[in-house]
Amino acid sequence: MSRTIYVIGNSHLDPIWVWRLREGRSAWLNTCRSVVRMLKKYPFLKFSRSSSACYKWVEACDPELFGEIKKLVDAGRWELVGGWVEQSDTIITPGEVLLRQAEHGKRYFMDKFGRDVRIAYSVDSFGQNIGIPKILKAGGFDRYLWMRPQQHEKEMPHLFRWRCDDGAGSILCCRVRNAYCTQPHQSEAEFRKWFALGIAGDDDP
Repeated sequence: MSRTIYVIGNSHLDPIWVWRLREGRSAWLNTCRSVVRMLKKYPFLKFSRSSSACYKWVEACDPELFGEIKKLVDAGRWELVGGWVEQSDTIITPGEVLLRQAEHGKRYFMDKFGRDVRIAYSVDSFGQNIGIPKILKAGGFDRYLWMRPQQHEKEMPHLFRWRCDDGAGSILCCRVRNAYCTQPHQSEAEFRKWFALGIAGDDDP
């Protein structure tokens, strides 16, 4: 049986984790410039990125670059994900805060790009709140991409439906396999083996 595999590039960036705001903003601007150059050079590439706050930086600091990103979004080559203002901790953050993040973030993406972002995205929270499906549905999301807990921390399918604890539906969830990057010690053979297991081992939603 043949399968079609889609690979979409992503740049994971915590904009103010260990940097001053100026440095984080500069790193994100330089990332966007590099990605735009690559997408122009290689027409088959696609890219995705979350967080309305980061797009606001581009809009304010480099309007020309922001215009290039808008063109790529319109062309279907730059995917807007994670309609929050910024990726958040999803364990201790109150649900009301996450709902406000969705309200402001999704409004920005709609105003600037004409897109309703439906894919929630939190690849670097250190765990998940049991109320996340209900919070996401209330915030206007129907899919969720996340990473932690990883397989060695809690065994579960990598693709599944997470039901709301009040019975109000479910969210289609995809957990990133093997973190969001390959490690220097990982061989190509190891990567191919894990990738094959990821395809064969996932349950249908």
